[in-house]
Amino acid sequence: MQLSVISRADEFREIRLKAGEKSLYKEINRSNAIRFPVNVDIALPAHKISLLIQSELGAVDLPDGEPFQKHRFTFQQDRTFVFSHINRLIRCIIDCQVGLEDSITLRNALELARSFGAKVWDDCPLQMKQIEQIGIVAVRKLASSGITSIEALELCEPHEIDMILSRNPPFGRRLLERLVDFPKLRVSVKMTGKETKTGIGVRINIRSEVAFMNEKCPTYFQRRPV
Repeated sequence: MQLSVISRADEFREIRLKAGEKSLYKEINRSNAIRFPVNVDIALPAHKISLLIQSELGAVDLPDGEPFQKHRFTFQQDRTFVFSHINRLIRCIIDCQVGLEDSITLRNALELARSFGAKVWDDCPLQMKQIEQIGIVAVRKLASSGITSIEALELCEPHEIDMILSRNPPFGRRLLERLVDFPKLRVSVKMTGKETKTGIGVRINIRSEVAFMNEKCPTYFQRRPV
């Protein structure tokens, strides 16, 4: 599993499970938003790093209570450090899988890279957090109304968004205007020529096209190049 491999990367050799932190990470590990909980005693730096990553992707709040809150600064500092390396590490895994021609692992790594880039799990309602002024509370309200993706949010009427989020106009209209700039990709694949039989199977040639579906090709999103 790529997340486990990344959590053991040498780039994180300075991160340790400090005194008093174990109870914090055990509590985070119990959250329903942790997709891959640690099923053994939390004792290794890799366990901490995995939970730091997943707490960001799953929008896990730091538990209440003084024993946990006193670690807030260190927790945020460590998570920021981890995410400063994480995109480069997943790119390394992707490049290796391309060389190995392992399409299944490559697909999983690409999906994980999308989540790392967005800092949310890409295949859940939290993807809407990428839109300015949509926080975790707004995501929950939208999801409870059956709006679970950016695509579904785009199909809403402004007044519907205002009603669901208990906001006054023109909040919904302005939100939909911001969605226009959200990068939307499409991929098309077409077989070219004829298939040829080889000693171990069939060889085919394909042509793929990757493009934006936006009316205007986006160059930046949230002040970052696309």
